[in-house]
Amino acid sequence: MASEARITFAQVATDIQGDVEMNDLLVRLLEIFVQFGLESKKASEKAPIAAKASSCAFNLGMLIPVIASLVRRMPPINQPKVRLHKLFKDFWLYCVVMRFTQEECGIYPHEWYKGLCEIAVKSPLLISQTPFKSEFRELQYTAALRTDGVQSTEVQEFRNQILNLLGNPPQDVSNIIGKLTFAQCTYLLCVYWLEVLRVKHSDKPNFYYIFDYINDPAIQKDKSQIWKCVSR
Repeated sequence: MASEARITFAQVATDIQGDVEMNDLLVRLLEIFVQFGLESKKASEKAPIAAKASSCAFNLGMLIPVIASLVRRMPPINQPKVRLHKLFKDFWLYCVVMRFTQEECGIYPHEWYKGLCEIAVKSPLLISQTPFKSEFRELQYTAALRTDGVQSTEVQEFRNQILNLLGNPPQDVSNIIGKLTFAQCTYLLCVYWLEVLRVKHSDKPNFYYIFDYINDPAIQKDKSQIWKCVSR
């Protein structure tokens, strides 16, 4: 994204008034964020995810402070429309894959991480809005980055991240994680990082959001037993 365009978006995000207008701009900014990622994916289809991340991280990262400046002026997004909810899922997916969520990685400007924390506070929960039988099929086939073309070593890297975050979980949970797909791994990581950042940076931290995930029928009834990972 050219710096001039970024400055223009930032100015609009700061000055725009009206709930409808701000919501429409949020949708548009998230669409642009996801589109940058999709275009990079198409341009480097045969490259590993790490290469995809490096090729479009700049364009995506530059949008994070812009989105943050907008949501800062909005109330928490609790009941988003389907389109906005899907965009937030894809937004957090890219943030996890490109490691924007990990401040300690030290490869991106701190401004991006700070903006991501502000977005987390206002983001909707990533619980399902569809019948449980289609929820993980949706993760598999309609997420911005799908399993197609993902190398087994990359999937294993995400599994290892989950194992590390759970801190040496019981053997039955480790076995479940060892069989998770790319979509399931990234979903768990999205939930983890979104809710960790939300709790850490909210004025009034709410730990009860995790129960919404634990009580989500799509997670409870998933045959891969992903519920055990969430409940940890």
